[in-house]
Amino acid sequence: MDINKGPAKPGMYLLWGAAALVALVVAWMLGEAMIDRIAPTAEPETLSAPVE
Repeated sequence: MDINKGPAKPGMYLLWGAAALVALVVAWMLGEAMIDRIAPTAEPETLSAPVE
């Protein structure tokens, strides 16, 4: 085990932050898609004969 490693480069934190943000956005979009799929459809309007 190497204990003489220096601190992580600032770019790595930026990369991990961007990856986490992208993961959150993808999870949000998938959640919205699943809610839309599970949600019941609106009831269609009843059709009636035209009034003359």
